[in-house]
Amino acid sequence: MDVLEIIDSIEDLVEGAKPAFFSNKVAVGREEILELLSDLRLKLPDDIKQATWIKGERERILNEARMDADKVINDAKVELGRLLSEESVLIEAKKQAAQIIQAATEKSVQITMGSIEYTDKILNGTQENLNKVIDTLNDNRRQLAEMASEIKRNNQ
Repeated sequence: MDVLEIIDSIEDLVEGAKPAFFSNKVAVGREEILELLSDLRLKLPDDIKQATWIKGERERILNEARMDADKVINDAKVELGRLLSEESVLIEAKKQAAQIIQAATEKSVQITMGSIEYTDKILNGTQENLNKVIDTLNDNRRQLAEMASEIKRNNQ
């Protein structure tokens, strides 16, 4: 019989007892009540030990669950921080890469424009020199033509 059954038996015994004449008091068998109380006294320590163990086990499981939950939360926070840090590094790297590409593009345009201007200057100088040579050639040809005309006139 467990503790609750013993208590139920005591209740049944008291409820089934005959009331004393004009009183709330009842008469119960002394031996029956003492035997039930003795059984209760013997059972109670085991049940209390079991209840205490269950309570302790419950607390241990709850604490373990809390610690596990805290660890999961902390791990999630660390991971979130790492991901945010990686994302911010990635964003900063992309921003710097865009700036480097922009600067390289601008420098490339400057170098190309400088090359074009330099080449145009060289070609212009060459063209001026060629124009002078052509002018000289034209003068020489004209002088040769004049000489040829003079020789023809003198020979006629």
